[in-house]
Amino acid sequence: MPIIATKSENFSENPDEKKEIISCIIPFYNEEKRISSVLKAISQIKGISEIICIDDGSTDNTSALVENTFSKIRLIKLGKNKGKSAAIENGLTFVKTRYVFLIDSDLNNLNIEKIEKAINAVKTEDSIDMFIFKIITTPTWLLFLVKFFRGDVIASGHRILKTADLRQVFSSRKPKNYQLEVAINEYMMENKKKCFWLEGIGTNPHKSEKTNLKGWIDDLTVILLLFGYLGVFNWLKQYFLFCKKGYEKQI
Repeated sequence: MPIIATKSENFSENPDEKKEIISCIIPFYNEEKRISSVLKAISQIKGISEIICIDDGSTDNTSALVENTFSKIRLIKLGKNKGKSAAIENGLTFVKTRYVFLIDSDLNNLNIEKIEKAINAVKTEDSIDMFIFKIITTPTWLLFLVKFFRGDVIASGHRILKTADLRQVFSSRKPKNYQLEVAINEYMMENKKKCFWLEGIGTNPHKSEKTNLKGWIDDLTVILLLFGYLGVFNWLKQYFLFCKKGYEKQI
């Protein structure tokens, strides 16, 4: 069972708005050096009622930093590293809002205005089932490769979607580790949900910038896991058919 380390307080003071407001889930593992800038930015965004951080078994001081610096954030500590999917699923148990915003804990230069506009769009246009913010990664040559394989959309972890849909993904698809994004894609395609991509909201540093060679090894492991989960046919379906349309009122 997760340990609740801090009490949460709603960022919204208007109870009538709660059904239409979004909760933000941020899983992290050893992000002591990067998470503060993300949390400072997210805390300023209008329309987010609660920020839920999940410590996926970190061995550094990230949890202490979050607990001591960001008193309004709900912090959940997992006893051991269970992977991204399990961390988000734990955080999802505390979500009471209609929508959920998933975001990584290591983004640089977050665009607050763009996120707020996307939140307003899903609140006013009920036909939108999911927004995916494209990945922007460094170095530049890697971003070109990611775009070539449509990984900037298919594998992006920065999404706004309906809470009920995300719960269905976990109950029906049972994703593990880094399988969550492609599992969401499969669910959305199967159920003919309306999904749109938006331009990126921040820069993702490559894993190698944190852990050197291990980052590239981790990347290869993730790719193998995804192919094992999807299979070549389903990957090709996502490549050619999933979320091909950008939001026409591009934010």
